[in-house]
Amino acid sequence: MGLIGPTIIPFQGACWNCFERKYKNDLKDHHFDILLNTRKSSGAVVFLSSIIANIQAWDGVRVITGIGSPLMLNRKGFLDLDTLKIDWEIVSKDPNCEVCQTNSYDKNN
Repeated sequence: MGLIGPTIIPFQGACWNCFERKYKNDLKDHHFDILLNTRKSSGAVVFLSSIIANIQAWDGVRVITGIGSPLMLNRKGFLDLDTLKIDWEIVSKDPNCEVCQTNSYDKNN
């Protein structure tokens, strides 16, 4: 399984904090909270990393050049190696997020 995305654009979609909060809430809902921050580092499958890096790089090119809207804004994908199917999950802005619910950037932080 490989994780694709998300693309985060400040004040246009969910921020990293929103994604992290959803991830932790999902784990608690499924009683996997013992796994939080206990994962050990393991080797990477090189071709999987290359596929995901190319998809994410293309989304970055779309954002920088403006040739299209970002495909992974407010969502992340899970690439299944057995089927090469990508299952997408939508992540909305968390209404209680202290990071992205402000409408301005505080330069003092």
